[in-house]
Amino acid sequence: NGDGSSENPFKSIKKAFSVMKGNGTIVLNGIFKGSDNIGLTYSSSKMIDVDIIGNDAVIDAEMTRTSMFTINKVNVRFINLTFNNSAASSSTYGSLINVVDADSLDIINSTFTNIYEQNGKSAAIYLKDWDVSLNITNSHFDNVVSHHSGGVIATDGVNQGLSNAKNKIYIDNSTFSNIKAYSDLFVDSSNAFGAGADVTITNTVFTNIIGTQDTYSTFIEAKSLNMSNCVISNMDFNT
Repeated sequence: NGDGSSENPFKSIKKAFSVMKGNGTIVLNGIFKGSDNIGLTYSSSKMIDVDIIGNDAVIDAEMTRTSMFTINKVNVRFINLTFNNSAASSSTYGSLINVVDADSLDIINSTFTNIYEQNGKSAAIYLKDWDVSLNITNSHFDNVVSHHSGGVIATDGVNQGLSNAKNKIYIDNSTFSNIKAYSDLFVDSSNAFGAGADVTITNTVFTNIIGTQDTYSTFIEAKSLNMSNCVISNMDFNT
């Protein structure tokens, strides 16, 4: 199974997670599939910082109905990675990433394609934690389909009722195309009771954003929204 060195790497992401117990870097090379690479929980007893960096790496969920990654007390930066073919079941929180507890989640120079939520617990990226900062930079999302609310990003429905919720979402220089959702097409973060996420989006392009709800759909539901230098084309929703 290797020793984790560049000359003799581990064969799976699961093995790397089991060994990495403190701050550090995991470098991925090649194509990763199967139960040793998908549906994993990365958990720590105390908050740590980990970079997961791709070198021509592809993580293919093969439409397995589970979150690709569940993160608990780990601040992860996903860098230069391609994620394909994720799907969610009715009990799944986030078909791509479910953040249970973290200070931050960073997605940098990464690509996500063919993402499906089949009546799951909302969105490709799910922020269950109430004070996480999500940062998406120079990344691309294409073909995201949700049969529930929250096409790309959602925050926890219980935590949305917390007046002290502090979720922050920052998106810069990214593209989002062919997004279909039942409602809350891009961000689902209720502003009830003054909660929800503060969302800032800059230098980003949205193309083909479609709402499938018969009575209403929204583009972004949040506590606050600031957008600048963005392009939106072919958007079809009701409110």
